[in-house]
Amino acid sequence: MACIAGVNRWVTQKSRSMRDPHESSGVPFHIKRLVPMLINLGFVELEELRAVKKLNELEKPVHDEYI
Repeated sequence: MACIAGVNRWVTQKSRSMRDPHESSGVPFHIKRLVPMLINLGFVELEELRAVKKLNELEKPVHDEYI
């Protein structure tokens, strides 16, 4: 359990730093690919997961109604 909590904290910290434009330029390529994969697998703290989900949502809901 302690290892999973540690991974969650690490992924959360890296995710926050990657969203910051000043810090994201120094992130290695493999970290840029590893962090989103771990977020998709659920290795992130809940507050960060909500923040990432909100960034990826559409601005407006899609309606498929025809007139």
